[in-house]
Amino acid sequence: DGDPGFRFARDTRIALSEGDGRVYLAVGGLTIDMGTSVTLTRHRAEEGQENGLYIDESEKDALYAGDLTVSVDDGALRAVLKLPVEDYLLGVVAYEMSDSFPIEALKAQAVAARTYAMQRKWQSGGRDYDLVDTTADQVFKGFDAKYANVIRAVDDTRGVVGLYDGSFAICYYTASNGGQTELTGNVWTGAMAWLREM
Repeated sequence: DGDPGFRFARDTRIALSEGDGRVYLAVGGLTIDMGTSVTLTRHRAEEGQENGLYIDESEKDALYAGDLTVSVDDGALRAVLKLPVEDYLLGVVAYEMSDSFPIEALKAQAVAARTYAMQRKWQSGGRDYDLVDTTADQVFKGFDAKYANVIRAVDDTRGVVGLYDGSFAICYYTASNGGQTELTGNVWTGAMAWLREM
């Protein structure tokens, strides 16, 4: 609400906790009542310098390159990360596939994942998030610079999405199919009939 907030130096460690429906921020021996929510906004960074945050209790030690809003929801902390779709894809493609996959397969995955994300964005309505970071949408675990092939695949397909009849195509994919899949024509009919052409 017009409060310019305060800045943390690079590499500052903070801890967030919940108490009595409030978010508490602890840093350098000081604990501050942040109210019912707090937003951690990225600084501008010099070219080539990391820009985001690391979350200690996340599954991977990866960079979350976005602005993080933490609020209280039913006695627990609720985190929503806001970031550009291309940065998001760097944290999806690496975990929906592997950096060791052929580059063209990674490019196809980047297009499918981007299309899915954009479709979900347009369907999110009044929610404060577009996607979740699990298999309920797409697995997202943050950015890791060691995944050079994933970075190349996302960069080489920047902005490319699948369209069909003027709308985002529904691009289904799966990590495992048990070695056999059903013919698409036996599964999708009517509005999904276009998938039979693939």
